[in-house]
Amino acid sequence: MGWLGNAFGSDVLRVGLVGLTLAAAAGASPAAAHTSLPGNVSNSLRIKVVGEVAPSCALSQTVHEDEFDVLDDATGGSRDASIYLPFAVDCNAAFDMKLSSLNGSLDFKGVSAATAAFRRSIAYSAEVRLPGGVGGVMSCGSAAMERRGGCKTAIATDDVVQGAGSIKVSVARDGQPLLRGIYSDTLTLTLQPRLGGGERD
Repeated sequence: MGWLGNAFGSDVLRVGLVGLTLAAAAGASPAAAHTSLPGNVSNSLRIKVVGEVAPSCALSQTVHEDEFDVLDDATGGSRDASIYLPFAVDCNAAFDMKLSSLNGSLDFKGVSAATAAFRRSIAYSAEVRLPGGVGGVMSCGSAAMERRGGCKTAIATDDVVQGAGSIKVSVARDGQPLLRGIYSDTLTLTLQPRLGGGERD
């Protein structure tokens, strides 16, 4: 009996039966063909074969790090700016989606004298979009993503979710000056398939 072959982006179930053949012996007489069989013997077999494809989700990305210009030259603060971070997803069951942030903001990386006149962090928002609009848009603020458990939603679907998704990171205008330098954060997107799929209890 063949079983389950699993490769990225593909779950294939192959089930087969080999060598179950019953045939009358060559040259058997008509009388032999009609001979009554004992109660526990039959001239046919019925076999139920069951295979299971385990729920799974896979993510991949072509862009692991990106940057965008958030500086408003007129004020020295931040301007309205956005960046899209693409990813590919392949899920064969309902799943829980979580987005978490390492810092809870874009944090200044460098050494500088502390001063109340300049900001050292930039709050931002993130929007996660899945292929085909499944689950709508999950929107999260950076501070909420840092809290324990991150920003979460349950995606309940009987369909395969497969294709290109994106995370949109946006910064809002703020006139308070920023220290000059690099601001960064690390986002983590997690998709956890639910055993049995479907809605939560």
